[in-house]
Amino acid sequence: MNELINYQSKKQQIFNAFSKMDIGQLQILLDDNKTYQDATKETFLEKLQEIFIQFKKHEDTELFQCYGRCRSKECPNRGKSGYAFVGNKSNLYMKLIFEETESDILDIYHCTEFSIPKQTLKLKKYSSLDIKIKKDEEATFKPSVNYSIKLQQCDSAIDELYNMVGDNLTRDVAIYWLEKHNELYHSMLPPALSDYMAFNSFKYLYYHLKDLEEHQQFDEISVKANKEFYNFSINNQLLLLKWITKYRDHFNEAYSLCPYFIYDDGMMKGYDHRVKKILNSVSVYDYIPTIIFLHNFDNHCFTCS
Repeated sequence: MNELINYQSKKQQIFNAFSKMDIGQLQILLDDNKTYQDATKETFLEKLQEIFIQFKKHEDTELFQCYGRCRSKECPNRGKSGYAFVGNKSNLYMKLIFEETESDILDIYHCTEFSIPKQTLKLKKYSSLDIKIKKDEEATFKPSVNYSIKLQQCDSAIDELYNMVGDNLTRDVAIYWLEKHNELYHSMLPPALSDYMAFNSFKYLYYHLKDLEEHQQFDEISVKANKEFYNFSINNQLLLLKWITKYRDHFNEAYSLCPYFIYDDGMMKGYDHRVKKILNSVSVYDYIPTIIFLHNFDNHCFTCS
């Protein structure tokens, strides 16, 4: 009887730890020998901690529990029960199925088609924070020969560029590297090898350098805009307004270049340290015309409002 009471107490403590976003308590309460969402306890809690951080960034201090069930017509978990944990400030939520007996929790995992009674709370589709476990993060994952080869190719490609750039990654070097590894990148796009965590650093690096390369299209327009800007006095409000109106769309498109020169630790969390070093070494000088244009437009667009 005492064991049953302890088990029930343990279950309630687990639910309370979720509500309080207490990873330390969950580390104690969850079973080292069980898997959660097919991952080890350690991996599951790492993913869960990332979700808790998102809640806290939105000023949530507690998660409310809303009982519900899986309503998918195709999922084998249809009808299984769990909770949506909803932020007390943000209304962001996390949907989890809890497989349990009367005395224990057997498994915990994300549910895509989770539904709660309408009168309880209306969950917005795009406010869900989901625990995502990739195939190579599952406890039983065994790498295939193809997986191992691709992983080695990705590591070699990152290492190659890391050793080439030093403190200054020029556009020419980036283009050379992108062309060389184009086939490798496209071999990992859906549906081939898209659901594996280990390839993310290479794909992130390739995607962002490719995006930077495509910003080259802005240079010609930026040069033209800069020439026009310096050919009239900024005290001429009419000409300044015409210039701003003419190049507003270009500003909106080119503005997406800015984040490429500010890679902070939050943006790079979970990626290979070499990737951060490479992206932080992107040469500003290759984008001078567009950077000057952005500076001029941003400094004067409000003076004509």
